[in-house]
Amino acid sequence: MLDRFLRRLAYGADLTAEDRACLNRLLRQTRVVEPRQQLVAEGDAVQRVLVMLEGWACRSKLLADGQRLITDLILPGDISHVQTSLLGYADHSVTTLSAGLIAEINPAEIAEAVQGRPGIAQAFRWSSLQTDSILRQWLINNGRRLAAPRLAHLICEIQARLQAVGVPVEDGFPWPLRQEEFADAAGLTPVHVNRSIRVLRDDGLIVLKQRWMHVPDPERLAALCDFKPDYLHLAPARAMVMR
Repeated sequence: MLDRFLRRLAYGADLTAEDRACLNRLLRQTRVVEPRQQLVAEGDAVQRVLVMLEGWACRSKLLADGQRLITDLILPGDISHVQTSLLGYADHSVTTLSAGLIAEINPAEIAEAVQGRPGIAQAFRWSSLQTDSILRQWLINNGRRLAAPRLAHLICEIQARLQAVGVPVEDGFPWPLRQEEFADAAGLTPVHVNRSIRVLRDDGLIVLKQRWMHVPDPERLAALCDFKPDYLHLAPARAMVMR
């Protein structure tokens, strides 16, 4: 479980054995979470940085009329609120989508960890930049793609992100998103999502059954939505550490 976090950060920096040991020590405070459990409410004081060790969560914003938009998914190995901790309060909510395991880190411990450890500092910078890059891609996806390619792109992204941290995906992977949550992530109505999923199923592009997603031919699905994983920045880390 801890390996997912280290695998992800290793895409951003060439971590030494000492760096990895330091990061492992940061994850000593863990707790089990339930599905649909609110971890952070918009406006809360940020006292902990969250690391998703197992399970899925999401970042979201609510409108005054109760409509919700999911702005990002937090998957195994992802870290949340590193930058938000500098602001003092959360400008979005974080809610689990499945049961899971999270680690909670005092922001002061992260500040201490990066002192004299340029590899860790670069890894955390990369993590924040990757999150920004994903947000930009979501803006393009939800603002310009039609419904079926929009959902296909999100499925391709999730599969790529899971595979990058060592989650087996060849025979499928858990899919905890309910239809209304998929809609909130894609900026569509649940009815529109239902119709678009049916299109993808009928074309043999996905198999979705009992909260399990299988993509029989990833290249065909990627071609439908012009998915290119470059924006995930999952190339091997550069040997030279930025200072």
